[in-house]
Amino acid sequence: MDKRVEKTKKEIRKALFQLLETKGLNSITVTELCRIADINRRTFYIHYGSVEDVMDEYQDELYLIITKALAQTPKNVTSLMKAFDNNLKLHSKELQLMTLNDRSNTVIPKFKAMLVDSFFDGLRVNDNFKNRVVIGYLVTGVLEAYDIYFQAPTKRNYQILMKINSNVMNSLLILLDK
Repeated sequence: MDKRVEKTKKEIRKALFQLLETKGLNSITVTELCRIADINRRTFYIHYGSVEDVMDEYQDELYLIITKALAQTPKNVTSLMKAFDNNLKLHSKELQLMTLNDRSNTVIPKFKAMLVDSFFDGLRVNDNFKNRVVIGYLVTGVLEAYDIYFQAPTKRNYQILMKINSNVMNSLLILLDK
């Protein structure tokens, strides 16, 4: 990608998340976004069709970043969850703003599919009904815990979240058929 395009998109995204700190996604106009990003509307529409498209592109990029990190991680549950968690921490502010703007309903299904696939690859377990159910419970529970955390992170302790996730994972993993 051209460096100028990259810089412009980065400024647009930065402006979007700055605005999301004070208002909802549906309330943000292209005009406001352009003013904060210091670009004109024509430039915006060269790259995006709407404010939502900026968010969609960010979500897709985040998904690719995490997918790549998981693919490069040693194939065991602890390493996979640590890589996933590290990436969530790197993007925690954006994830919190996405969650508060009802975007978790598009992010979570993608993350769920990614984690289920990563767990099957990493755990090298039989792909059968029982294991699909167990891993489905595990992944859904972990993602729900993150979603709850990101809705009010200042009121919740991240270390407690990690301990709960670890305990739940360990309890469910013993149910898998190897």
